[in-house]
Amino acid sequence: MYNDDLVEQKRKEIQDILNNFDYFKTSDFVQEIMNALPYVALILNKYRQVIFANNTLLETFGIKDINTVLGFRPGEIIRCIHANETPHGCGSSEDCRYCGAFNAFLESNSLNDKVVKESRITSNIDGKEVSFDLQVSSYKFYKDNEPYFLVSISDISDIKRRKALEKVFFHDIINTAGGLTGYLDFILLDNEISIDTLKELKVIGDTLLDDLLSQRDLLSAENDELLIKISSFYVESLIKDVVDTIKHHKKLQKKKIQIKIDSNIEISSDKKLLKRVLLNMLKNGLEASNDNDLVVIGCKEDEDENNNIVFFVKNNTILSKSVKSQIFQRSFSTKGRGRGLGTYSMKLFGERYLGGHVNFTSDEENGTIFSITLPKELIVE
Repeated sequence: MYNDDLVEQKRKEIQDILNNFDYFKTSDFVQEIMNALPYVALILNKYRQVIFANNTLLETFGIKDINTVLGFRPGEIIRCIHANETPHGCGSSEDCRYCGAFNAFLESNSLNDKVVKESRITSNIDGKEVSFDLQVSSYKFYKDNEPYFLVSISDISDIKRRKALEKVFFHDIINTAGGLTGYLDFILLDNEISIDTLKELKVIGDTLLDDLLSQRDLLSAENDELLIKISSFYVESLIKDVVDTIKHHKKLQKKKIQIKIDSNIEISSDKKLLKRVLLNMLKNGLEASNDNDLVVIGCKEDEDENNNIVFFVKNNTILSKSVKSQIFQRSFSTKGRGRGLGTYSMKLFGERYLGGHVNFTSDEENGTIFSITLPKELIVE
């Protein structure tokens, strides 16, 4: 399926592109139909270059003149973060092989039929990473024995976000509420309430409230409405708090966790938001590990920058190439459909609001390590 002409190197010269553009532009039938469509519609040549597009494309991406994007590939117009990773542009990087939009084109070319796929794309818009969930349709047709592709792109981000939020929301809330109900049933049977039981109920209640607030904060963060609250605290107390919270998750409480802290550093940041990031990191590591595996959570001084600190979570599981390329995309998950907000929220909270850098490595020697590098003192402009 992967052909060098399609995937990497060749592009038509601009004059050929302009000739194609003139043909479709002067065809009232084609132009009227495409402009009547409510979603982005493109006509591509066999090298995936845009030779015609409807007005919706221009409106969606703020393009004043279509001539400025003629000859571009779709990922280059959308400003996909992988589009410029190699000299050959959109479709030529290793990550592109897992792109739904790219594969819709390849399959429609191979099958000579219409192909529809969902595609998760992260774009760099005005220096900010923005995630999109798209439905992409590619249909192959011929003109003068030359193949062309009618490609439509619909933004289904709101639909996917709602489904993911609902599933995560109900999953977490039902689990926590189930634990609360179990304790209440025990109290009713025993007719006595010990101090330890009351403390346990308090923790479960706090967890339930935090689950609700975390969903609210995620929505606020995506809408650029989240307010942060900076305070000073020690990293050891924060990490212990994260581990204590995990112990009340029924499916994770028996997993083995080790805390590794080089020094108990005081930092200034949003403690609540950082705790959410670390909780997601630790949950992710525990869910990916076997029961007998040890998962390590900790922090250390940044070796390259004394004013930074690195929080990390390490487990022994190795990620596949496919997972690596999609791990921070909003609706991607290894846990099934309708999940996939954990790693995405790490990136969103950690970078956009905490001023840090979220990253991961995964290899045979070290296992998988997720990390967030933060300034010791967060300064908000």
